[in-house]
Amino acid sequence: MNLNHRTILPVAALLVISHFNQTAMCQEQISEQASALQEAKAGQLQDVQKTEKRFREAAREGNTKVIKQLIDAGVEVNSCNKYGLTAIYYAADRGHTRIVDLLIAAGANVEIKDEPFYRLSPMIMAARKGHDDVVASLLDAGASCGSWTASWPASLGFTDVVKVLVEKRPDVFPKEQLGGLLKTAQATKNIELARYLESKGAVLSKEDSENAGAADRSTFKRLSDNELKKLDGEYRGVNSDESARVWVRNSSIYFGEDFELAAELNQIDHHTFEVSGTPGVKLSFSSDLGSGFEVLGSVSAESQGKSFVRLDAQPQNLSKRDTAISGRWPRFRGPDGAGLADGMKIPSEFDIPNGKGLRWKTAIPGVGHSSPVVWGNRVFLTTAVPLRDEDPTYVLSTRSGFDTHQEDIRYRWSAICVDLSSGKILWSRDLSEGVPVARRHVMSSHANCTPALDANHVVVNLAGQGIYCLTHDGELIWKKDLGRLASGWFMDEGYEWGFASSPVIHEESVFLQCDVFGDSFLAALSLTDGKEIWRTPRSERSSWGTPLVLKDKSGTQIVTNGTEAICSYDATSGKELWRINGNSEVTVASPIPYGDHVFVMGGYMPIQPIFSIDANARGILNDHPESIPWQTEKGGAYCITPIVYEDLLFVLQSNGVITCRDARDGQVVYKGRVAGGRSGDLVASPIAADGNLLIPSSGGDIFVLPTGREYTRPRVCPVGESIMASPAAANGVLLIRGLKNLYCIDGS
Repeated sequence: MNLNHRTILPVAALLVISHFNQTAMCQEQISEQASALQEAKAGQLQDVQKTEKRFREAAREGNTKVIKQLIDAGVEVNSCNKYGLTAIYYAADRGHTRIVDLLIAAGANVEIKDEPFYRLSPMIMAARKGHDDVVASLLDAGASCGSWTASWPASLGFTDVVKVLVEKRPDVFPKEQLGGLLKTAQATKNIELARYLESKGAVLSKEDSENAGAADRSTFKRLSDNELKKLDGEYRGVNSDESARVWVRNSSIYFGEDFELAAELNQIDHHTFEVSGTPGVKLSFSSDLGSGFEVLGSVSAESQGKSFVRLDAQPQNLSKRDTAISGRWPRFRGPDGAGLADGMKIPSEFDIPNGKGLRWKTAIPGVGHSSPVVWGNRVFLTTAVPLRDEDPTYVLSTRSGFDTHQEDIRYRWSAICVDLSSGKILWSRDLSEGVPVARRHVMSSHANCTPALDANHVVVNLAGQGIYCLTHDGELIWKKDLGRLASGWFMDEGYEWGFASSPVIHEESVFLQCDVFGDSFLAALSLTDGKEIWRTPRSERSSWGTPLVLKDKSGTQIVTNGTEAICSYDATSGKELWRINGNSEVTVASPIPYGDHVFVMGGYMPIQPIFSIDANARGILNDHPESIPWQTEKGGAYCITPIVYEDLLFVLQSNGVITCRDARDGQVVYKGRVAGGRSGDLVASPIAADGNLLIPSSGGDIFVLPTGREYTRPRVCPVGESIMASPAAANGVLLIRGLKNLYCIDGS
């Protein structure tokens, strides 16, 4: 066959094209194989992560069978969650000794500590819960401990834990070092522990013995409970920025920034206390009790002789508005969620135990921390009634820490309507009954969400028991199941704390912020029939704040607080409008309005930021600092929603310290103390009216604080019953929900 140039060129071209096609196909196959390999690796990684999560869950739940199976299958025993918690941390905290032993045998790290908040080890978690068998296993595995490891369980009465520590670690607890523990045992009247320590050779130091003898001979007078309570508070260094905290609880006094880690103080002289577990370190308080103290005998030269004083020993008005809409307090914190009741002429001086100012008092069955709401002459609230005789356990103090209340009690959930004029219960509508699908914090209730109102609707969110819409006469309009809605500790989902975010009505929509374990979301429901208008997923952990409905130049937005981000959404579509990435853990406080700005704050220590935000901004505001007029890293409230009044921002801490800032630039105007000692912790959020803040306390008082730029000691108005709900105002009266009763106060 003859081939000329006319035939050779096309053939050559075909060969070249064929080569390139084959090469391209080969590259495509390689790319597909690489992609498939990446997908396989990603799938394997996800499978591994799921397995490790199940491993940690089994340790928390006490599932020995699963633990054995996964160890045999080669699971990484030291795998941890984002906070550094491993299986042995969970097992030690729950007291699962058999699982702790299995994990130790498989190579678990007994020195692991959580990051970055508490820095607690499995040893500390077991000791603080009284799990002596777990403590023994950890010590046998070489876990470290210090003298303070025993002082905590000693102060809590866990005698067996102290015995295990002393027996197994004589190097840490020689008889010369047992005097501090003996002192604690005597102070807490733990006779068994005191006798044991004495049998091990424990003796009080000469100074302690002399002081004890002096106390026995009454050469100095021990402080009374009322005198002790004067010492409770926050202190600041005289010549430094250091801070210190003294706690008084149940006739005992403690020293430390975090109550859970605080050391007990033992009185050794008229105004001098020694720090338990740290022999020789003393705090000498001023003779007037509570204005300050000096550190004596410190373990470090830097701290020796330092003095501290108590904190309380020292544009156009955008926030004051006419909220005197007679008889309307339609949601948590009233109109706009601002907590303002100017013009409602509510009383600011009363004494309920002595009959001063009480219009009526109505017993409310069950327990609920939801606030009362008002429309016209009707008051609405919710409750959860236990269906057995004994009352559930409630610990109304922040000393309760992060503990969940374990219970299998059946409850009945009800909405109640009360006549504002007389206090008569007009109707009670039972909405749900059964064992709660989610658990609660020991301070919390199963009816935390405040109802929302308009002229025709009462919207009640009972969290895992459903959301209900009623008429003002109690007739059911619609109901909807929102799922379990379990919220709790970000580090350990085994600690559930209860749901608390309240619904908000705006025009024809009900807005719900549901930040929970699992799939968090913000949703808008039709007020007419409960059908979902939109739902926006949120990459959020548990939070407890109520969303803010705010009108801006472009329309209406929904502002939410959260750990991962502070976000705003379009009220019509649910589309995100702006966000600030990065916040603090455990956000409880709700956003509040300030003209066309909004304040958002809160979270757990040590980071408790405050943000002043221009609500007309858009996008990621971390990249637009001009949209954040001012912010602070610390100083925000933990549980309590703040309040703005006449361009002053008032921020309350649970320990009773109040900080007043200029709302326009964030500058501190003053710091003072509202409560402390006998009045208990502050938990519920305040309201403001006609120049006064009204601040409820769990100790059963309302503190009335003038809203000026100078600190004035607040007036104490006793109610006589623990208050865990924010007050409501309407028609010249103040409505206060106690733990068992609803009070109407008119000042008469």
